[in-house]
Amino acid sequence: IPDLRINYIDETVDIWEIKPANQTQYEKNKAKWAAMNEYATKHGWRFTVITEVGIGKLKSKIKKQVK
Repeated sequence: IPDLRINYIDETVDIWEIKPANQTQYEKNKAKWAAMNEYATKHGWRFTVITEVGIGKLKSKIKKQVK
């Protein structure tokens, strides 16, 4: 089960799996994410693995937009 499903008003869907960066190279996770990516693609969704690095970048981007 992914960590986050984002439904946009244009009806697109993003599925996010949030993991520490040091866990992105585990074979178990890679296999799980490949299966989830296939499932998401079949449904017209986007699947993304987000790490603390990506969350930090997103946070910075949001802060810039709020100013």
